[in-house]
Amino acid sequence: MNFLKTVLAVIVGFFITLSIALFALIGIASTFAPKEETFVVEDNAILELNFTEPVYEYGAPMRVKDFDYEIAQENTLQAILRAIKHAQEDRHIKGIVLGSTEGVEGKTHLADIRHAVEDFKKSGKFVYAFSEGASQYDYYLQSVADSVFVGTLGSVEVQGLSAEVLYYKDLQEKSGVHMEVFRHGKYKSAVEPFLENTM
Repeated sequence: MNFLKTVLAVIVGFFITLSIALFALIGIASTFAPKEETFVVEDNAILELNFTEPVYEYGAPMRVKDFDYEIAQENTLQAILRAIKHAQEDRHIKGIVLGSTEGVEGKTHLADIRHAVEDFKKSGKFVYAFSEGASQYDYYLQSVADSVFVGTLGSVEVQGLSAEVLYYKDLQEKSGVHMEVFRHGKYKSAVEPFLENTM
């Protein structure tokens, strides 16, 4: 009988210890878990798109921020497009204000954001743009806006699209190197820079 009491006490003690360890483990894990902040969008809110931080195609590599065990929030293209789509459907958000495109890498990201803002405008909400000075890429995005505002000391840099073609005919003559080109048809212009000095 004494043996049975001892076995039962060991089993109960084991489960109590296991339960305490499990709760402690859950508590420790919950302190390191990312906390999602919930917020309520108030009436007449405006979505500000100011890309001063880098915009990534996918999430950037995880970094621990200042040893505070917070994962640094990164801007991803998909998150920005989702935010614009959400703003289009949210009745509390009345419009978008566009700012700098400094952090947007590549014209394709900028084109995706521009198309999303164009879709946003179809909902009848306003789109304004403001900047202290706009580069060509800033203006490309801001040209979707109903109005573009520039600071009093600012400027807008618009150069337009251009292409430069290097011609190698003179270089070949000076260096003594000559190309042999086989063409089919009259209007194949891919090799013209090697054969001519003008188009």
